[in-house]
Amino acid sequence: MKIEVGSVINELRIKQNLTREELAKDICEPNTLSDYERSITSPTIDELALFADKLKVDLPYFFTTKNEPIYNYIETIKLLINKYKRTRNYEAFMKSSKKKWQLHRKNRYRFISS
Repeated sequence: MKIEVGSVINELRIKQNLTREELAKDICEPNTLSDYERSITSPTIDELALFADKLKVDLPYFFTTKNEPIYNYIETIKLLINKYKRTRNYEAFMKSSKKKWQLHRKNRYRFISS
């Protein structure tokens, strides 16, 4: 599995309302950061450690599996549970979650083969 830390850096930067210039300061050039965020190139481990400090996360945060299909599936099911729990429409929940499971299985095999 290829880990694309650039998308994680981008996500954190945007959540923290930082510009590329602000995040890149004392680490790299803003256009280099842009290349990292678009996964054109990858930061060195030293740069990644500096980004982690500035973004207030641990270095392993960049290597979490939150982009894997199972994570997305679980998050989707959590949202469905909360939605249908309020309305107590359990039949709709079962129908919807069954569809999501089928889509997850289909995407999972595509993810594994790539």
